[in-house]
Amino acid sequence: MAEHLTLGEMAKALNRSPLYVGGLQKRFELPALKGATYSPAYLAFLQAVIALRTLNIAEETLLRLWKIERALLRLLHVDSTGSPTWFLNACGPTTRRKRRLLLSNYDMGVNVPAKKIQLGLDFDEKRKELFAGKDMGEDALRLLNTYLDLYGRIRAVVRGELTRVRGATRWAVGVQMDRNTSARSAGGLGACGSSTANGRAAAVADGGGGAEKAAAWFGPICRGC
Repeated sequence: MAEHLTLGEMAKALNRSPLYVGGLQKRFELPALKGATYSPAYLAFLQAVIALRTLNIAEETLLRLWKIERALLRLLHVDSTGSPTWFLNACGPTTRRKRRLLLSNYDMGVNVPAKKIQLGLDFDEKRKELFAGKDMGEDALRLLNTYLDLYGRIRAVVRGELTRVRGATRWAVGVQMDRNTSARSAGGLGACGSSTANGRAAAVADGGGGAEKAAAWFGPICRGC
């Protein structure tokens, strides 16, 4: 894949139409660029949004989380780079997941708390490192807590959807296998729920890493779910 993409190339990589991608750009307030100028980070952000939608996270929830993340990034002066895509330039890397915000993938420098912080009680020295040298104040801490609350609810939904995604992966691989077998032998599809078909599907999904790749992609969102 080219280092930078056109809108059409990016839409193809996402397996979505350019019209669908354009809709995401408008709703998430992303800059519409010209020519082959869409970076891998831009693509990674859209991949994350589509992945979370696949996991039954409502777009309204993602838009709210995105608004909160951008507000936090402004407090950290990430917007001072002058880049029109400053809010998604960190997207892509998968290291140090516990230190990163969910959509922007911004590395906060220390682990993001897994639960809400109680003002005046929980904000110990270690957690103060999260915004070291920044003028946070109570309003900013409330914003962080709003993020943590919404992030926790997203993790709960993801936790429930992971099993369904793994099952769907096995089923889809099984269907494809049976279609290929049918084309070669005209034997047709096996009965729904066939242990033979399901066994083949599971073998390919697991052997090829299908289910495990899904878990590796989505698992960090719910941290061990």
